[in-house]
Amino acid sequence: MSENLIERYLTDMGEVRRTGSNVPETSFYPALERLLSDIGKTLSPKVRCVINLAVGGHRNDTGKGQVGIGEVCLLINSTPR
Repeated sequence: MSENLIERYLTDMGEVRRTGSNVPETSFYPALERLLSDIGKTLSPKVRCVINLAVGGHRNDTGKGQVGIGEVCLLINSTPR
């Protein structure tokens, strides 16, 4: 399964790059968000990646139940299955 996720991530990035209209870094955020969210679905508790999440009116802040690294925030679902 993980090989398929990585393959899809690399394919997504290649498709964006082939447009020739991408901007460095941020054009690839959707591919990264998809990869991290798909990985997060396999974890317990489940984790969802949200790029550029605004919390309390500020970007890059993290709130309760969130882990942030730069502009990537992982939302942790603490609801029991």
